[in-house]
Amino acid sequence: MKRVTFTKHPEELVFDLDNSVCVYQKQYTKRLPKIKDCEFIEFEKLCQTFQTQAYFSGKNAVVFVGLNKMFTTSTRFHPVWDLLQYNMPDGIQKYCVDIAPYMGPLWRVWPHFNLAGIQTGEYTYSYLLESHYNAFLEGVRTENPLSLGNIKKWASGNVQIDYTKFFEEPSIKIIEMSEDVHEGYKNRIFL
Repeated sequence: MKRVTFTKHPEELVFDLDNSVCVYQKQYTKRLPKIKDCEFIEFEKLCQTFQTQAYFSGKNAVVFVGLNKMFTTSTRFHPVWDLLQYNMPDGIQKYCVDIAPYMGPLWRVWPHFNLAGIQTGEYTYSYLLESHYNAFLEGVRTENPLSLGNIKKWASGNVQIDYTKFFEEPSIKIIEMSEDVHEGYKNRIFL
């Protein structure tokens, strides 16, 4: 299993991990991967209890499910991220599972790499990456920190995606209506 997996069906994934923890966003409750030896913790509960509970102590692996909904512009200030990003036990394996690389601004692709323990150049905090990216968009910086080349470098060997497009092309079908239907609409709308 790659360290980051994007899938339309997280519930179909199987992780062969011993002594692990799965931190998930509540909207994924019925779509969690199968993990044989795992303690499942809803993210909101973790946020409320992480200072009094040693959820990760002695664990071999952690799987984050639904980071797009957990790590947002408003929640990234929560102190739980200091634990999850920078203070996990040494040697713990880290995995991320989500339905898409990001929702919203492009910098939000970063938490998947960071929480899976993948190096992202000089970026150790989302604020710095977002600031540099915005400066690039405004013409202040010449280098795009979120260039396709950079993202491909971070993802190389670390990311798997089980779909080519998240959304299918729309299907359009024209249904012919009789003249009396058109007349009925015209009379209701314009008269």
